[in-house]
Amino acid sequence: AEALNVAKCGLSLLGDDDMVTIISDRVKPGSAFPSSQGRRFRLNDSVVWPKVLRTKQELVVHIDELTTAQTQAEYAYLRQNHGTAMAIVPVLLRHKVIGFLELYDDQPGRRFSRENVSLLDSIALQAANAIQNGQLFEQAQASQAFMKSIIDEIPDPIFIKDREHKWVVVNRAFSNILFDGLPEEELIGRSDYDFSPKEEADWFWEQDEKTLASGEIQETEEQHTNP
Repeated sequence: AEALNVAKCGLSLLGDDDMVTIISDRVKPGSAFPSSQGRRFRLNDSVVWPKVLRTKQELVVHIDELTTAQTQAEYAYLRQNHGTAMAIVPVLLRHKVIGFLELYDDQPGRRFSRENVSLLDSIALQAANAIQNGQLFEQAQASQAFMKSIIDEIPDPIFIKDREHKWVVVNRAFSNILFDGLPEEELIGRSDYDFSPKEEADWFWEQDEKTLASGEIQETEEQHTNP
């Protein structure tokens, strides 16, 4: 809020259930505006969110332009906290509104200019990209967890190595059968050289290289010496 020279700056997400969750709400010290971070509101309880959702356009309100009849939701909120201006910008992802960036100010005579709104549009775009990256990260984590739960049910040892021949995924059987139940976290990021005699580890390395070079399935029978 202070960086944007406003009294309050909030970022919210719109859910499929038409509930709006305030995920970030920063209030400048000394401002009368309260923080709403973590709170959830019904979309239609707002007078401005549905308009922004429908038009996908910014909405700017200045207190001296409101009539006495405009007492709904945000208008009342603006008056109650001695606000002078507010701006609501849609957070768009693939042309769909996924949230709102909201600014409130209490400086006398405050006006949000076209340049101010353009800056807010840029911030909203960055927010959308950050939200998308977070969602993709969560999806990737969920996918990895699902894969791990499946391979853990397979009774045969299964592992995945990276290009440096280090284990990045192992199943429960791999740990239990080959390493006497050694915790998986003590195997991840390590290689055959950490547990096997050099000659044996050299042979494993050679087989790995054949697979990586050809990109094809290699069938081998391995003799593994327990550490």
